[in-house]
Amino acid sequence: MKQLGTLKAGTIFTFAKKRFVVLEGMDDGVFCLLAQSEKSVPFHDGDDYPLGDYRKASLREYIEGPWLKNLKDGMQTSDEEKALLPFNVDLRPTDQSEGYGALEGVLAAPLTLWQYGKYKDIIPFNEDDAWWLVTPWACPWLRSPTTSSTNVAWRVGSDGGCHSGGCSYSYGVRPALKLASCLLVSVEGEEDEEATSDGCDNPAVDLGGVDTMTLIREVERRISAVFGGDWKNLGGELRGKCGEQRT
Repeated sequence: MKQLGTLKAGTIFTFAKKRFVVLEGMDDGVFCLLAQSEKSVPFHDGDDYPLGDYRKASLREYIEGPWLKNLKDGMQTSDEEKALLPFNVDLRPTDQSEGYGALEGVLAAPLTLWQYGKYKDIIPFNEDDAWWLVTPWACPWLRSPTTSSTNVAWRVGSDGGCHSGGCSYSYGVRPALKLASCLLVSVEGEEDEEATSDGCDNPAVDLGGVDTMTLIREVERRISAVFGGDWKNLGGELRGKCGEQRT
């Protein structure tokens, strides 16, 4: 296990039984992205035009509803409110006019077009599908109420290229999160190692990727540090029971 805040950009790690890639360490947390998209959904499947407005989008409803619930269900801690940090989402269109403004205090959302441009060198190609960005292609504006392409949003192809996508079509769901830097996570391709929290009063720890024997050893080490060697027999009994279950 390693502290999330110590990981380099581009590192793949597991949190709440899902794989994420580190995008950037920030002063108030670590910005990361789902390593591969999940499920294909429309950006918006309603008839309340324009469809490219993420504020009312069915994509937002899915991410902030079922997807986020599934993420929390996969956590091995009840401290998810301290693991997930709110962030703001820029909803300006391609020309960066005011557009739909910004969403404040969300816990999960797609990347913007400009965030994708910033991080695309470290974002893994999506293996099975194109995936949605949050940025609309265009927004209505006062001088031209009939602005074209307001029902189109940006998407990223499986080859990493950016394209327009009709909002009624279905593409992959690949949310970004901001997580607490003190979170302990399993890093892909590395064996779990002992780690400690630094700078968090009540760190949220995801233990989903840690095997039972590693957990037992860590419990035994901590108990022994407090109560001495009298607890070694208890540790042996626990390991014995674990061995029986595995056979």
